[in-house]
Amino acid sequence: MSGCWNRKLDILLDVLVPQSLIFSRIAIGLVFAVSILGKLRDFPTFEQTVENFRILPQALVKVCAYIFLGGEIAVIGVMVLGNKPLLFAGFLMAILLLAIFCFAILTSLIRSLQVPCNCFGSSQRPASLVDVWRNIVFLACAFVGLTSLLAPPDATVKISLAETGLVGMMAVVFVVLSIYLGEVIEMFHFS
Repeated sequence: MSGCWNRKLDILLDVLVPQSLIFSRIAIGLVFAVSILGKLRDFPTFEQTVENFRILPQALVKVCAYIFLGGEIAVIGVMVLGNKPLLFAGFLMAILLLAIFCFAILTSLIRSLQVPCNCFGSSQRPASLVDVWRNIVFLACAFVGLTSLLAPPDATVKISLAETGLVGMMAVVFVVLSIYLGEVIEMFHFS
C-alpha cells in the first residue's frame, strides 16, 4: 500500500515541479520587471528612498541604488534566458534582494520612519507590514523556484503550450494581486 502512495506522490511531483518552476520564473521575472520600470521612471525618487531608509552612509546611497537596479535587471535576464545553473543563481539573487528589501522596510518600521517603499515606482504611501508580507510571499515564490530546480527531473514529463500559458496567466494574476496587496486590503478594511 505504501508503494502505491509513493508512486502517486512521485507522479504528482513530476507534474508539479516543472509547472512550479515555470510559475516561479514568470512571477519573479515579472515582479522585478515591474519594479525596475517603476524605479527607472523616477530614479532620483528611488535614490532618495534608499537614503531615507537611513541604513547606508550617504556616500554609498547612489552606488547601492545602482547595484539594486543592476541586480534586478540581472534577475529579469536570468528568468527569461537562463539555463539550470543560471536560474539557480538568479533565484538566489532574487532571494538576496527581497531579503534586503524586507530588512530595510522592517528597520524603518521599527524606527517609526514614515518612508514610502517606492518598490514599484513613486508612491506617497509609507511602507507598512503589508509591504513586508508581500516581499515574504515573493521570497516564498523564489524558494519554490529554487527547490524546483533541485528536484530530480523526469524526462518523460512534457508541459504543453496550453499548460504553460495557463501557468503564466496564474503567475501574472499572482503578481498583480501581490503588488497591489496594500490597496486590496485597504479596499476591504472597514473602520
